[in-house]
Amino acid sequence: DLIGRVEIVLAELFNNIAEHAYRDTGEGEVRCAIELRDASMVVEVTDQGGPMPGGEIPEGAPPDMNVDVDELPEGGFGWFIIRSQVDQLSHKRLALGNCTLLTFDTARAGIG
Repeated sequence: DLIGRVEIVLAELFNNIAEHAYRDTGEGEVRCAIELRDASMVVEVTDQGGPMPGGEIPEGAPPDMNVDVDELPEGGFGWFIIRSQVDQLSHKRLALGNCTLLTFDTARAGIG
């Protein structure tokens, strides 16, 4: 369960970094560090891309699904998915990029 949650979150986050943070350059480096702390797994993801819109993590509300089938959104679920799978989430803008911290409660997953 925990590994599946981590995989889903990282896939969404890496996709956002590729699509948005590196939109202007088309390429860039992403670093990921994972550390076990007490009853948590902390994942730190850093990139050297552009800033978050407004400098903050998007709210992550799901898109409106009460529309005609032809108008259903193709995207816009990423931050909703990320927020639903992590136990804590934080972001800070660095001098040369971004740092996102994702915390997963290992006790919730039956570990530790």
